[in-house]
Amino acid sequence: MLLRNPYVGKASEVSKGISARKTKTGKWRFEVVDKRKWEISEVPEDAPRLAIDVGLNVLATDSSGQLYGEAFKPKFDKLYRRLQSVRANRQRQGLRENSPRLDRLESRLTGMIKTETGRIVNELLRGHPDTLFVVEDLDLRGCRGQKRFAYRALQTALERKACTIGVNPAYTSQECPSCGYISRRNRSGVKFSCKSCGRRAHADWVGASGILRRSEDKDISCTDHPRDVKRALRERYRSNRDSSLGAGRISLLSPEPLPLGRRFTTEVPDQSGVGTASKSISLLDYSRF
Repeated sequence: MLLRNPYVGKASEVSKGISARKTKTGKWRFEVVDKRKWEISEVPEDAPRLAIDVGLNVLATDSSGQLYGEAFKPKFDKLYRRLQSVRANRQRQGLRENSPRLDRLESRLTGMIKTETGRIVNELLRGHPDTLFVVEDLDLRGCRGQKRFAYRALQTALERKACTIGVNPAYTSQECPSCGYISRRNRSGVKFSCKSCGRRAHADWVGASGILRRSEDKDISCTDHPRDVKRALRERYRSNRDSSLGAGRISLLSPEPLPLGRRFTTEVPDQSGVGTASKSISLLDYSRF
């Protein structure tokens, strides 16, 4: 039985050559090349920008505070753990080739990621037309699980349909959007709490907002080593802190808009504080971190 591709309406829309191959499950698959091309409209340099962060807690977050794929992660993690268990069991038995069961699990996992990321990209394009999307120029070595699968699929789908630019992602998820302080202790799971100014927000939104700011940072490029990025950010933080103290008051960096929804930031106790969603600032010895 032959199944028709629902996206092909006429024979003139595809090339003449047909590729036939046998899948791992023993079925034959006939493939053709679609002649139609997705036209990517050029956007000016001053076009609005939206940063997309592939998170560990949700599939993706944009810099406006919108979460994507919240319900997807539990399903993905369940199937991924199942796949890893089957693969580890075969490795313990000394079996190197994939079994039909393992092939089916990998195919399901790939299909899940492509379907969900495609849906997210279409939602982004509908909600943000004529927008320049900012993504991480990420090195995937040592990256596993949802982050690795989702990053490749989401970036590929987005680049095919929209204008994108890549930025250096180093420390974007650890940098406070209010005062610029960076520390791995700022982030714990979905919670972000700055150890310097007390700013608290959703950790994935902090990563997306950091990517957006990095796209306008002329001092940090994609080729800079993370060690150099960390040094530059620390020097910037010290300079901002010293100038604030010299003026007799503590001021934050450029104010950040609050993300959408109450879950992204916590309420401020009734006490003197600086900036939105921040507690009173306590100065720390930055050299310890």
